[in-house]
Parts: sequence; C-alpha cells; structure tokens
Amino acid sequence: MRSFRVHGNSMYPFLRSEDLLIVTEIPPNRLKRGNLVVFRSYKQNTVVHRVIANFKGEYLYVRGDGFGLKKELIRGQDVLGKVTGIIREGNFIPLTRKRELFWW
Repeated sequence: MRSFRVHGNSMYPFLRSEDLLIVTEIPPNRLKRGNLVVFRSYKQNTVVHRVIANFKGEYLYVRGDGFGLKKELIRGQDVLGKVTGIIREGNFIPLTRKRELFWW
C-alpha cells in the first residue's frame, strides 16, 4: 500500500485537493471500468483518474471526472495502483465499488 496527496481538481467533486489517497497495487488486467487509478503520465507526473476502458491490462483509457476532460490512453505498466481509500480532514473513507460508481 502507498499513499498519494491530491493536487488539483481533475477529479472534483469526488476527490478534493489535499485528500490523501490510499493506493493498493493491483495487476492492470484486473482493473474495472469505474475504478480510480494512480498512474505516471507521459510527463512523469503522478495522476489519478477513472478507468473508462481496459484492454487486457496492456492499455487503459482513463479520464478525470471534472471539467469535461478528454479520455487518455495509458499503458498498463504505468499504473501504480488502485485507490482503495481516501483520508479527508482526518476521516478514513473506504472506497467501495458502490461509492466508486455513485459519483461517476
């Protein structure tokens, strides 16, 4: 398990700037549509977006929730893990499948 701090608003309102994400490694081929993933962008930034489509873990389409962002194609090998929890204002929020899809 790893943690990452949210900076920016690409996933607002689901995620807020300064949220702390709990991220668990998972094989890219097991990721489902709607999962939130942390990955390394082609600019080597750490980004969190939602999985839109998964092509057997080789490639994934991802997109941020906010601002009508376009989908991006990323390599499965660039995925650092799946978001499994959020710490916001000192409170732990487990990211269940129901909660993950509710905001989408």
